[in-house]
Amino acid sequence: MGWQAEQMWRSCLRKKFYRSKQIAEQTVKRIKEERGVTLYVYECPICGYYHLTKKPRKEKG
Repeated sequence: MGWQAEQMWRSCLRKKFYRSKQIAEQTVKRIKEERGVTLYVYECPICGYYHLTKKPRKEKG
């Protein structure tokens, strides 16, 4: 595994993952209600599961 791939894999492993988009979205909703923090769900290209981020998705085009 190359250095860049190893760094990406490590960054993925440190994050909590969700097995389905629905569960991740429920978590986002709960966090918004409890803490007032807006989070977004994304599918990880490394592990294939879902993670949460504070960054909104960039629109294509």
